[in-house]
Amino acid sequence: MKELTTLKALYLEKRPLPIHLILHNTFICNAKCGHCFNWDNLNKHKPEEELSLEEFEKISKSFDKKLRFLNLSGGEPFLRKDISEMCHHFVKNNPGLVSISIPTNGLLPKKIREETEKICDKCKTSISINLSLD
Repeated sequence: MKELTTLKALYLEKRPLPIHLILHNTFICNAKCGHCFNWDNLNKHKPEEELSLEEFEKISKSFDKKLRFLNLSGGEPFLRKDISEMCHHFVKNNPGLVSISIPTNGLLPKKIREETEKICDKCKTSISINLSLD
């Protein structure tokens, strides 16, 4: 019943801000998937030219605690060394966050496992890791 009340509040009442964010946390990738819509923009930027963790924290605060769904995309999201801290900022600043979804090419299984464990330790919300089999 709580879920229905939440859905009603989100979809039937006025809401000033988006509740679902698809955020490219990096433009660095370790694959060149032919189906990728973004591959021609990848690996053109140096890591220091990307948004900093502090800038991601500001973004996380800009939703006035209303964000419910976060999709971290990219490039390969797990190439960010601070992905677990990034997720933590979004959960901390949006206590109603229901789900974090992270697509991956799966080419770094050890790093993905380690970072996913950190994210799960820091973020008490649903975490989805979406593995591309292409």
